[in-house]
Amino acid sequence: MRPSDLTPTELADLLAHVYAADHGKGDDASNAAERTVLADYLGCHEDARPRRRLRRVVYRAG
Repeated sequence: MRPSDLTPTELADLLAHVYAADHGKGDDASNAAERTVLADYLGCHEDARPRRRLRRVVYRAG
């Protein structure tokens, strides 16, 4: 499984399947290697990471 090859719909289905399996509602659970690949993909994906806001710091002479 390569998450980068999945369509958004397929990726959503995979996440729903894993979620259901974690909560005892799925018929089978993915293995640790598949979960690691999926987590790495989502953690490194530009759209999945939170956007950082730049703060403008103003120093005033006191």
